[in-house]
Amino acid sequence: MCESTVYVEMGGEETELMKDVAKIEVNGKTITCIDIMGEMKTVQGTVKRADFVNHRFLISSK
Repeated sequence: MCESTVYVEMGGEETELMKDVAKIEVNGKTITCIDIMGEMKTVQGTVKRADFVNHRFLISSK
């Protein structure tokens, strides 16, 4: 499986937002994560890191 786990960084702390993410859509500062079951979560921020080897995606949010 190639799904990723998405984390949000706020104030220097990383918090898990969503597991088994299959798709990430970026529209300006709006980032929508969609998992393998079609569940969606949207957060405001910017992409800080995409680690494809370790399946980790980090969003920086204020």
